[in-house]
Amino acid sequence: MRRVHAYTPAVVVLITCLVVLLVGPRAVRRLEHAHHLQVVHNAMQDLAADDILERLNRARRAVAAIVEPSVVFIDVRPPADVSSETIGTGSGWVYDEQGHIITNYHVVRDDDPGTRSRIRIQFSSGWVSDAILIGTDLATDIAVLRALDGPTLPAQRATGEPVQQGDQVFAFGSPFGFKGSVSTGIVSGTGREAISGGFVSYQNFIQTDAAINRGNSGGPLTDVHGRVVGMSTAIATATPDGASSGVGFAVPLRTIESIADQIISAKPVSKTVMGVKLGHLSNLDRMEEAQRRGFVGRGVRTDIVYPNYPAAEAGLQAGDIITHVDGEPMSSVDVLRSTIASRHPGDIVTLRIWRQHADEDAGGEYLELRITLMLADTDERGEPYIPLEP
Repeated sequence: MRRVHAYTPAVVVLITCLVVLLVGPRAVRRLEHAHHLQVVHNAMQDLAADDILERLNRARRAVAAIVEPSVVFIDVRPPADVSSETIGTGSGWVYDEQGHIITNYHVVRDDDPGTRSRIRIQFSSGWVSDAILIGTDLATDIAVLRALDGPTLPAQRATGEPVQQGDQVFAFGSPFGFKGSVSTGIVSGTGREAISGGFVSYQNFIQTDAAINRGNSGGPLTDVHGRVVGMSTAIATATPDGASSGVGFAVPLRTIESIADQIISAKPVSKTVMGVKLGHLSNLDRMEEAQRRGFVGRGVRTDIVYPNYPAAEAGLQAGDIITHVDGEPMSSVDVLRSTIASRHPGDIVTLRIWRQHADEDAGGEYLELRITLMLADTDERGEPYIPLEP
């Protein structure tokens, strides 16, 4: 009997260990499951208490509902046979109640200059209509069409309200033929130089990380109120096949309105000048030189101010650094030149400049000048001409 009693504690411990080994994992799993259920329940309560994500969903749906009826799909084919191979496709948007459509020139240009392609557009409702080409401006890559039939619900525009870095935007169009698509992102930057070479000389783009791909060209870029702020035009490519790198560019609305209104009114697209020769301030050597003079920042240097031109009459001087035009930052010569060229003759622009004091050791100061722009002279080809020599 003593031996039995001697083994009893050991047996109890062994049985206890076996029970723990068998029952413990199940108990642990039950505890973990209960914990997960509690986490999910708490999260659901948090979402129920604050519907911010649902409000964001409703806002995005509202933007899409506002913009989509004004967005069109564009199909360009040779004139002989509507069933023939497509020359190109892209996007556009209704500009006014007369049925004018805005798109990119590169969407509708003919491969063969001797032919006139057939252009068809499709509205979001599915309605298909022929369209005629009203006019183009190669320098800004803008084209104006007019629909021959169909609904004409024009897009709302954010006229006079330039976008700023960080603003949320929406890109509408037909990427890769997927009609009626929308993507969203932010304004990554403004005043960008995006296109080098080719027929486009305009260099003052909105940069966005909203998904823009082939087929988005000509589609509207809108703000959070569904108002057009620009037009998708180009992408930065990281591979030889032209795949998007996630960086897109759009022509600002101010430029679109300036060019489109002239085309629609059947007036020659005019370009304006201030009458200055500009110098780059973008490389580090020149920025360092400007810094020694007391200026830190970005801008465009005026090398020569020509007499009897608007800039001279407004008081601009050689050596001044132009940092802003109408509140928009000027990051390069091309951006400044494109900004001025997109305005109308007679428009008044406000320049923010930095001017060094006569005593170089005294640094400089910021000034504002108001300049009334004039029509650019033209060279023998009829192209806008900006004097390069005094």
